Amino acid sequence: MTTQTQTISASCRWLLLAALGLMAAGCTTDGWWTEPTYPLDYRQRHPIELVDSEQVLEVFPRTGHGIDPRQAADIRAFGQSYLRSGKSPLVIVAPTELLPGQKRELVNPFVRRTLEEVRSALGAAGVRRVAIEVRYARGNGGETPLRLSYSSMAARVAHECGKWPFDLAAGAGLEGAQNEPYWNLGCAYQANLATQVADPLDLVRPRQETPGDAARRVGDIQAIREGKDPSTSYAKASSYSSSVVSGNAN
Repeated sequence: MTTQTQTISASCRWLLLAALGLMAAGCTTDGWWTEPTYPLDYRQRHPIELVDSEQVLEVFPRTGHGIDPRQAADIRAFGQSYLRSGKSPLVIVAPTELLPGQKRELVNPFVRRTLEEVRSALGAAGVRRVAIEVRYARGNGGETPLRLSYSSMAARVAHECGKWPFDLAAGAGLEGAQNEPYWNLGCAYQANLATQVADPLDLVRPRQETPGDAARRVGDIQAIREGKDPSTSYAKASSYSSSVVSGNAN
């Protein structure tokens, strides 16, 4: 075999190996090019989580007069909200100037009166006294407000919105040419949905269905047996005809 023939054979082998290498490379996946930098679904990028949230209402006493009607209405509304979503005792923190070890009976009489009025307003809303826990904290009875609080379930986005990890104009990188949604897209929507939902559990599972109307079911079956249409017939709205009176202008 001549030297030229050996050279051609070696070149063919290299070409064959290069072709096989290209074919093998075409079967592999490169994660840097094929996998997205972050989840494309906004619900995965900005998930809504259920957390414990503290609900707070401050009651500002009026010296010698207790609480006014406006604040009494606020307390009743706060109590009704507690009955709907409260997950803990309703805590009332009252201000006191007592030192540790002193008797609570020595609390400012004005503060005691305001505390009783707060309890009465909560009772009017349906909150039982056994669900109310009274605590005392250092403060001025004439200036420091009473603090009502309880824990409830709330929905929120797992992180803050308004972050821009990549430049939308793609001035320094290739993020803008990847045809992917930008990271912050959908975050405000998720945050608004979490804020507006009436019951955070509705985001996790549907509510239980109410039982069917047994009387209506029996009536429909009986109508079908008699060959009648079981659908509901609604009365048509009355139609009014308007007459146009025309006259000649003088």
